[in-house]
Amino acid sequence: AWYIICTLSVLCQIEDPGCLWARVLKGPGIQPDSPEEYENLRVKMNLFYHEVDLDVQKLKPAELKEGLVCVVFSLALKSWCRAVVESVFQGMVETQAWCLLVDHGDRIIVRADDVRTPLEKFLQLPFRVRRFKLAGIRPMTLQVPISENTAELVPSSTWDSSATKYLHNLLQVSTLVEAVLCETQAGCSAIELYLTINNTKVNCVYMTLFCHPQNTGLKYNGPNVAESYCWPAVARGFDTVLVSHSGDNPLSYIPPLLMLLQTVSVVSSLAARTGPTAVILCPGWEKVQTLLELLEDSKATYNLHPTSVLLGVDQEEPKKFKIPRNCQLLVTTPFTMMRLLDAQCFLFLRLCHLVLDEADVLYSQAPEQMSVILKHFQKVVSGEERSSCPRQIIAVGSRWSAGIEALVREHMIYPSVIITVMEEAALYGRVHQRVQLCLDCDKISVLLGSLDFHPPKPQKTLIITNSAEETEHVYKSSSPAAQSVLLLSELNARHVCGVLRYLRRSGALLPPELLQFALGVQQAKEEQKTDRPLCSSLKSFGFCRDSTVCPDRHMINKSLDHPKHPDSGTVMVLPLCIKSANVYSGRIVSQKDDCYETLAAEMNAHYASERRCAVEVLKGELYAIQEENIYNRVRVMEVPEKGEQLFSSVTACFIDEGRTQEVKSHQLLQLPPQFQDLPGQAVELILCRAQPVDGEVDWNPKVTRAISQKIRGKLHQARVVMSVGNTVWVDPMVRMTRVPGLKTYINEYNVHAEILASGFGVNNPQHLELLKRVFQGDENASTLQHLTDDRFITNTQISLIFHPQIKWFQRSELVTIYIKLISPVMQKCEFHSDAVIYSGYVNDRHYYTKLELSGDIIAEESSWEMRCNEPVMKLKKKEKQDWSSLLKHKRRAVTSALRATATVTEDNRSHRLNSCTLHSLAEIQIHFIVQLS
Repeated sequence: AWYIICTLSVLCQIEDPGCLWARVLKGPGIQPDSPEEYENLRVKMNLFYHEVDLDVQKLKPAELKEGLVCVVFSLALKSWCRAVVESVFQGMVETQAWCLLVDHGDRIIVRADDVRTPLEKFLQLPFRVRRFKLAGIRPMTLQVPISENTAELVPSSTWDSSATKYLHNLLQVSTLVEAVLCETQAGCSAIELYLTINNTKVNCVYMTLFCHPQNTGLKYNGPNVAESYCWPAVARGFDTVLVSHSGDNPLSYIPPLLMLLQTVSVVSSLAARTGPTAVILCPGWEKVQTLLELLEDSKATYNLHPTSVLLGVDQEEPKKFKIPRNCQLLVTTPFTMMRLLDAQCFLFLRLCHLVLDEADVLYSQAPEQMSVILKHFQKVVSGEERSSCPRQIIAVGSRWSAGIEALVREHMIYPSVIITVMEEAALYGRVHQRVQLCLDCDKISVLLGSLDFHPPKPQKTLIITNSAEETEHVYKSSSPAAQSVLLLSELNARHVCGVLRYLRRSGALLPPELLQFALGVQQAKEEQKTDRPLCSSLKSFGFCRDSTVCPDRHMINKSLDHPKHPDSGTVMVLPLCIKSANVYSGRIVSQKDDCYETLAAEMNAHYASERRCAVEVLKGELYAIQEENIYNRVRVMEVPEKGEQLFSSVTACFIDEGRTQEVKSHQLLQLPPQFQDLPGQAVELILCRAQPVDGEVDWNPKVTRAISQKIRGKLHQARVVMSVGNTVWVDPMVRMTRVPGLKTYINEYNVHAEILASGFGVNNPQHLELLKRVFQGDENASTLQHLTDDRFITNTQISLIFHPQIKWFQRSELVTIYIKLISPVMQKCEFHSDAVIYSGYVNDRHYYTKLELSGDIIAEESSWEMRCNEPVMKLKKKEKQDWSSLLKHKRRAVTSALRATATVTEDNRSHRLNSCTLHSLAEIQIHFIVQLS
């Protein structure tokens, strides 16, 4: 064996990892070839073998055999080339030879009569290409015995095409190819191949197996049980559903998906079309950004060019958007994809793989959009020209839901359904749930009393106990007809809310005792939150996404929430720290006597003559810090252990601005007592009537950044509409500018209008009304009312009537109904010829109503959708005529409708309806049966 490091040229021919043809450019003891010499050789051979009076018969070899060095003519190169005969075979008419062009690495087939003997002078230069193979690697194949349900890797005589393509792709993106020559046998040199990719040198054999020291921090221990089942199904191109505790982790499907996209080439019939071959749908912009960062950090996506797109409600933006031509993997949300489909449906003509990340959340947030997207995908992949193209749907989540069930039933072909969460598997299997409440001391007797020892049909029952002793006791008492039952006692109080949510998803019968028990538990939990801050979502938007799991407070604490600022009037505000698009920290500026300006001037004068650094930094104490020419007061919130560091950082809150950040402890200055008397001037400012588009939990950074650049550090005039504690709600908030030379002020911009104009914000008209209900004490009761089952309505004494507001208007052929429920989930809407049935959940409350219509509709042409986070129903009239009322029978809460000519906004387009019947919010309320937990 011998070891020489040499540099190879771009490899001329890659047959497989066991046969590479390349030129050696330089190396120890290797004389680099001269391109001029080989060009002169080519010219001389062409002149000689093209001579008119050349005696061809004398130049033909006496015998054509394998290994013969000869000269042949290449039609592709249009030149005579040196070659070696690799095989001789009998063609249809005459003998033919399979020849290797030793200076180019290509193979061609020539007739035996066209083979020429080379002159001695044409063989003086060495062959320009040499044969190499990768050392330390051999081909393997997966062997699957027909009689056994197993598979194993065994040695193979041929290489799989995916290995060849993988090596070819690595060489294409490399900037330098180097090799360590190990040994030479039978004219083939074994090498260790090293490639320089993105300024990093890697071994192309071990690069995917070697663990770099910087990657040990990822603490990835390999695929878990769910991934072990999911990865093979995804890699083979099967429709796959995964429900597991790690369902929100993209690693549960990303590795096999990338491998599949790398190994499956785009069919030639799709190559000329536009758009990505794979689309990943995520439930929100945060997940889109996280997933894109993960893909961009992966070396396996270098030729897939992953791209993300997030579009707002601006109708012109989707029309202008263009997907990069080389993008094969697109990450987006269902709402954005719907907008792209509406504007440019031809963008997704190459789509083969559709991935639903957190599918259960997607179906709860955007059921209408998911339905349209899946129908479009079905239409795209079902064309005759796509018969040979891959087609795959991957759905990953942490919960089994009705949406996923419909996906499997209607859109998947022989899917692989993998569920590793036992309770979700029970929902998938439609396991019947039975609920029994009792005291802990009576569990065994209640259990035995609930068992049916002589069922009409064989059945299985599951018993869950707290200990092995209880299991043995129950088993002996119920033997031989063993069954299974789940009981809840007073000792299971902390699990009641979770069990209740699960039972509601399963459609189980919910006894009133269990619901009453859950009410007490929920009340106790809320009472334990009295010292917690008010829920940020409640303050920002007027509602909490899920109050049962939110750790913050949802009721007023009079000792903490006593207003510190006026609750009405017009003020000048100075936003200094922009937390989100509608939540800021800043100061209320007094136009007459501003205490803060006086304090700032005195601090500047003091520190100009005397600067004393803080000797000891203590948590909770006040200090001063200089930023440029301004001295700010800060309160130390956290002091980490200094250790051996010379300088340490502490977390400090700027009490006059509201921002919190890390500062160097040696930069803190002592704050004299006279500067500590004035309370912190920072006020939390919340702009009303705005919320993120598409039901997002948080604002898109794009709109937050735009608002920050526009309003930070500028005085605005605002009208205060409410004040609680140190929080002030304002509406509107306007930047006013004085006209030069005049005493006139004009409105430069309205912050609320700027948020809506960004496309990532929508109107939230109920914000202030919902806040008032909370702060006046009404919401406390409604939030903590318990969840009732409509099958026990007659047996309960709890008020079941709730009146969400309804707005409806009509045209001659259409009735549109707006239901004022914020972000409902698990919705169902059934259309009949004379009625509509709607149900959904909001904050663990189940709303249900049946609308008996005053006129007939066409059920097949009626539909519903989510718009601005609220359900909207469109009813197609059977006859084109105006309805005098929405309902056939009036209820107490339904008053007579108003007829008016109005401008109605629908789909963000204003239409002048000259003969429109508009029924306002205040005039109609439909009785809902509400189930609360």
